[in-house]
Amino acid sequence: MNKTHGEKSLYFLYEYNHHPHKFGEHANAVNLELYKYITSNLRDGPVMGGGSITESTDLHVKPDIDLYNTFKSTSDDLQVQSVEIIDHILPWINHQLAEASFEFAQSGEDAGYAGFNTEGFKIVNLWGMLYMKGEYVKSHNHFPYSLSFVYCVNAPEGSSPFCFTNGDTVHLKPGQMLVFLSHQYHHTLPNEGDYRCCLVGNALYQESRTQESFNKYFPTQQEDGSFKYNINPNYEGE
Repeated sequence: MNKTHGEKSLYFLYEYNHHPHKFGEHANAVNLELYKYITSNLRDGPVMGGGSITESTDLHVKPDIDLYNTFKSTSDDLQVQSVEIIDHILPWINHQLAEASFEFAQSGEDAGYAGFNTEGFKIVNLWGMLYMKGEYVKSHNHFPYSLSFVYCVNAPEGSSPFCFTNGDTVHLKPGQMLVFLSHQYHHTLPNEGDYRCCLVGNALYQESRTQESFNKYFPTQQEDGSFKYNINPNYEGE
Protein backbone atom coordinates (compact mmCIF):
# COMPACT_ATOMS: atom_id res chain seq x y z
CA MET A 1 0.00 0.00 0.00
CA ASN A 2 1.29 3.42 -0.92
CA LYS A 3 -0.25 6.10 1.30
CA THR A 4 -0.22 9.49 -0.38
CA HIS A 5 -1.21 12.86 1.00
CA GLY A 6 -1.73 15.60 -1.53
CA GLU A 7 -1.25 19.24 -0.62
CA LYS A 8 -5.01 19.69 -0.13
CA SER A 9 -6.64 16.38 -1.01
CA LEU A 10 -6.29 13.16 0.91
CA TYR A 11 -6.29 9.79 -0.75
CA PHE A 12 -4.74 6.36 -0.55
CA LEU A 13 -3.40 4.31 -3.42
CA TYR A 14 -3.44 0.50 -3.35
CA GLU A 15 -1.85 -2.05 -5.65
CA TYR A 16 -3.82 -5.21 -6.42
CA ASN A 17 -1.99 -8.09 -4.83
CA HIS A 18 -2.02 -11.80 -5.21
CA HIS A 19 -5.52 -13.18 -4.82
CA PRO A 20 -5.62 -16.75 -6.19
CA HIS A 21 -8.48 -17.64 -8.52
CA LYS A 22 -9.04 -19.45 -11.78
CA PHE A 23 -8.63 -16.08 -13.55
CA GLY A 24 -5.06 -15.91 -12.24
CA GLU A 25 -3.29 -14.45 -9.25
CA HIS A 26 -2.22 -11.12 -10.65
CA ALA A 27 -3.89 -7.93 -11.79
CA ASN A 28 -3.30 -8.42 -15.51
CA ALA A 29 -5.37 -11.63 -15.64
CA VAL A 30 -8.14 -10.20 -13.45
CA ASN A 31 -8.18 -6.94 -15.41
CA LEU A 32 -8.59 -8.82 -18.68
CA GLU A 33 -11.77 -10.46 -17.37
CA LEU A 34 -13.02 -7.18 -15.89
CA TYR A 35 -12.40 -5.41 -19.20
CA LYS A 36 -14.30 -8.09 -21.12
CA TYR A 37 -17.26 -7.84 -18.76
CA ILE A 38 -17.41 -4.04 -18.62
CA THR A 39 -17.08 -3.51 -22.37
CA SER A 40 -19.70 -6.17 -23.04
CA ASN A 41 -22.24 -4.55 -20.72
CA LEU A 42 -22.06 -0.85 -21.57
CA ARG A 43 -25.13 1.29 -22.01
CA ASP A 44 -25.76 4.78 -23.34
CA GLY A 45 -25.70 7.45 -20.67
CA PRO A 46 -23.21 7.31 -17.80
CA VAL A 47 -23.98 6.86 -14.13
CA MET A 48 -24.31 10.07 -12.10
CA GLY A 49 -22.51 8.67 -9.05
CA GLY A 50 -24.06 11.10 -6.58
CA GLY A 51 -22.76 14.48 -5.56
CA SER A 52 -22.74 17.81 -7.32
CA ILE A 53 -20.59 19.63 -9.84
CA THR A 54 -18.64 22.84 -9.39
CA GLU A 55 -20.65 24.80 -11.93
CA SER A 56 -24.14 26.19 -11.22
CA THR A 57 -25.84 23.50 -13.29
CA ASP A 58 -29.13 22.11 -12.02
CA LEU A 59 -28.73 18.38 -12.48
CA HIS A 60 -32.49 17.88 -12.14
CA VAL A 61 -33.11 20.08 -15.17
CA LYS A 62 -30.09 19.48 -17.37
CA PRO A 63 -29.19 15.83 -18.03
CA ASP A 64 -25.84 14.15 -17.52
CA ILE A 65 -24.44 15.52 -20.79
CA ASP A 66 -23.60 18.65 -18.74
CA LEU A 67 -21.38 16.60 -16.47
CA TYR A 68 -20.03 14.01 -18.85
CA ASN A 69 -18.94 13.94 -22.47
CA THR A 70 -20.66 10.82 -23.81
CA PHE A 71 -18.46 8.11 -22.30
CA LYS A 72 -20.34 4.91 -21.58
CA SER A 73 -20.81 2.95 -18.38
CA THR A 74 -22.47 -0.16 -17.03
CA SER A 75 -25.36 -0.17 -14.58
CA ASP A 76 -24.34 1.03 -11.11
CA ASP A 77 -25.31 -2.09 -9.16
CA LEU A 78 -22.60 -4.56 -10.18
CA GLN A 79 -22.00 -5.43 -6.52
CA VAL A 80 -25.33 -7.31 -6.42
CA GLN A 81 -25.36 -8.81 -9.91
CA SER A 82 -23.58 -12.08 -8.99
CA VAL A 83 -20.97 -11.60 -11.70
CA GLU A 84 -18.08 -13.99 -11.10
CA ILE A 85 -15.21 -11.59 -11.84
CA ILE A 86 -16.85 -8.78 -9.84
CA ASP A 87 -17.48 -11.11 -6.89
CA HIS A 88 -13.83 -12.17 -7.14
CA ILE A 89 -12.41 -8.67 -6.67
CA LEU A 90 -14.99 -7.34 -4.18
CA PRO A 91 -13.38 -8.88 -1.06
CA TRP A 92 -10.08 -7.21 -1.95
CA ILE A 93 -11.82 -3.86 -2.51
CA ASN A 94 -13.67 -4.17 0.81
CA HIS A 95 -10.41 -4.93 2.59
CA GLN A 96 -8.76 -1.82 1.16
CA LEU A 97 -11.76 0.32 2.09
CA ALA A 98 -11.45 -0.88 5.69
CA GLU A 99 -7.73 -0.13 5.73
CA ALA A 100 -8.22 3.28 4.13
CA SER A 101 -10.98 4.21 6.61
CA PHE A 102 -8.60 3.45 9.48
CA GLU A 103 -5.87 5.57 7.87
CA PHE A 104 -8.25 8.48 7.27
CA ALA A 105 -9.04 8.51 10.99
CA GLN A 106 -5.42 8.81 12.12
CA SER A 107 -4.64 12.20 13.59
CA GLY A 108 -3.04 13.60 16.74
CA GLU A 109 -3.77 11.74 19.96
CA ASP A 110 -6.16 9.37 18.19
CA ALA A 111 -3.38 7.86 16.07
CA GLY A 112 -3.39 4.07 16.34
CA TYR A 113 -7.10 3.81 17.10
CA ALA A 114 -10.36 3.89 15.17
CA GLY A 115 -13.51 4.94 16.99
CA PHE A 116 -15.70 2.95 14.62
CA ASN A 117 -15.95 -0.43 12.94
CA THR A 118 -13.62 -0.16 9.96
CA GLU A 119 -15.54 -3.02 8.32
CA GLY A 120 -18.81 -1.10 8.58
CA PHE A 121 -18.51 0.49 5.14
CA LYS A 122 -20.83 -1.05 2.56
CA ILE A 123 -20.47 -0.62 -1.20
CA VAL A 124 -23.78 0.79 -2.41
CA ASN A 125 -22.83 1.67 -6.01
CA LEU A 126 -20.42 -0.10 -8.34
CA TRP A 127 -20.07 0.48 -12.07
CA GLY A 128 -17.63 0.14 -14.93
CA MET A 129 -16.68 2.99 -17.28
CA LEU A 130 -15.04 3.17 -20.69
CA TYR A 131 -13.48 6.36 -22.08
CA MET A 132 -12.63 6.82 -25.73
CA LYS A 133 -10.61 9.66 -27.25
CA GLY A 134 -11.90 13.10 -26.27
CA GLU A 135 -14.16 11.84 -23.50
CA TYR A 136 -13.90 13.21 -19.95
CA VAL A 137 -15.84 14.08 -16.80
CA LYS A 138 -16.28 17.57 -15.34
CA SER A 139 -15.43 18.45 -11.76
CA HIS A 140 -17.87 16.83 -9.33
CA ASN A 141 -18.01 15.00 -6.02
CA HIS A 142 -19.82 11.91 -4.70
CA PHE A 143 -21.35 13.39 -1.53
CA PRO A 144 -23.32 12.18 0.48
CA TYR A 145 -21.40 8.91 0.20
CA SER A 146 -18.56 8.35 2.68
CA LEU A 147 -15.79 6.74 0.63
CA SER A 148 -15.33 6.50 -3.12
CA PHE A 149 -12.85 4.52 -5.17
CA VAL A 150 -11.53 4.07 -8.68
CA TYR A 151 -9.90 0.80 -9.73
CA CYS A 152 -7.89 1.06 -12.95
CA VAL A 153 -8.67 -1.79 -15.36
CA ASN A 154 -6.99 -0.47 -18.50
CA ALA A 155 -4.89 2.64 -19.15
CA PRO A 156 -3.37 2.70 -22.66
CA GLU A 157 -1.06 5.47 -23.77
CA GLY A 158 -2.90 8.79 -23.74
CA SER A 159 -5.21 7.88 -20.87
CA SER A 160 -6.30 10.83 -18.77
CA PRO A 161 -5.13 10.97 -15.13
CA PHE A 162 -7.48 11.26 -12.16
CA CYS A 163 -7.46 14.92 -11.14
CA PHE A 164 -8.51 16.36 -7.80
CA THR A 165 -9.89 19.79 -8.62
CA ASN A 166 -7.59 21.44 -6.07
CA GLY A 167 -4.60 20.46 -8.20
CA ASP A 168 -3.46 16.98 -7.13
CA THR A 169 -3.16 14.55 -10.05
CA VAL A 170 -2.87 10.77 -9.93
CA HIS A 171 -1.77 8.72 -12.94
CA LEU A 172 -3.41 5.38 -12.24
CA LYS A 173 -1.86 2.23 -13.62
CA PRO A 174 -3.79 -1.00 -14.27
CA GLY A 175 -4.20 -2.86 -10.99
CA GLN A 176 -4.10 0.27 -8.83
CA MET A 177 -7.05 1.55 -6.82
CA LEU A 178 -7.52 5.07 -5.50
CA VAL A 179 -9.64 5.51 -2.36
CA PHE A 180 -10.73 9.02 -1.39
CA LEU A 181 -13.26 10.87 0.73
CA SER A 182 -16.40 11.23 -1.35
CA HIS A 183 -16.87 14.97 -0.78
CA GLN A 184 -13.64 15.84 -2.61
CA TYR A 185 -14.12 17.38 -6.05
CA HIS A 186 -12.42 15.60 -8.94
CA HIS A 187 -12.48 15.33 -12.73
CA THR A 188 -10.66 13.92 -15.73
CA LEU A 189 -9.21 15.74 -18.70
CA PRO A 190 -10.22 14.83 -22.27
CA ASN A 191 -8.82 11.40 -22.98
CA GLU A 192 -6.07 11.41 -25.60
CA GLY A 193 -6.47 7.76 -26.53
CA ASP A 194 -9.06 5.01 -26.59
CA TYR A 195 -10.18 2.29 -24.17
CA ARG A 196 -9.41 3.83 -20.77
CA CYS A 197 -11.41 1.56 -18.46
CA CYS A 198 -12.06 1.60 -14.74
CA LEU A 199 -14.30 0.18 -12.02
CA VAL A 200 -15.80 2.87 -9.78
CA GLY A 201 -17.83 2.76 -6.59
CA ASN A 202 -19.20 4.46 -3.51
CA ALA A 203 -19.48 3.18 0.05
CA LEU A 204 -21.57 4.28 3.03
CA TYR A 205 -20.96 3.63 6.70
CA GLN A 206 -23.81 1.37 7.80
CA GLU A 207 -22.53 -0.44 10.88
CA SER A 208 -24.85 -0.36 13.91
CA ARG A 209 -23.74 -0.48 17.54
CA THR A 210 -24.49 -4.08 18.54
CA GLN A 211 -23.27 -5.73 21.73
CA GLU A 212 -20.63 -7.46 19.62
CA SER A 213 -19.29 -4.19 18.29
CA PHE A 214 -19.57 -2.63 21.75
CA ASN A 215 -17.27 -5.35 23.06
CA LYS A 216 -14.86 -4.90 20.19
CA TYR A 217 -14.79 -1.10 20.31
CA PHE A 218 -14.50 -0.45 24.03
CA PRO A 219 -15.79 2.93 25.24
CA THR A 220 -13.91 5.49 27.28
CA GLN A 221 -16.15 8.02 29.02
CA GLN A 222 -15.14 11.63 28.47
CA GLU A 223 -15.45 14.54 30.92
CA ASP A 224 -18.64 15.74 29.22
CA GLY A 225 -20.25 12.33 29.71
CA SER A 226 -19.93 11.20 26.10
CA PHE A 227 -18.15 8.03 25.09
CA LYS A 228 -15.18 7.65 22.81
CA TYR A 229 -14.78 4.27 21.10
CA ASN A 230 -11.39 2.70 20.49
CA ILE A 231 -10.42 -0.72 19.20
CA ASN A 232 -10.13 -3.02 22.20
CA PRO A 233 -6.70 -4.73 21.98
CA ASN A 234 -7.92 -7.53 24.27
CA TYR A 235 -10.99 -8.40 22.19
CA GLU A 236 -10.92 -12.12 21.33
CA GLY A 237 -14.06 -12.40 19.20
CA GLU A 238 -14.07 -12.77 15.43
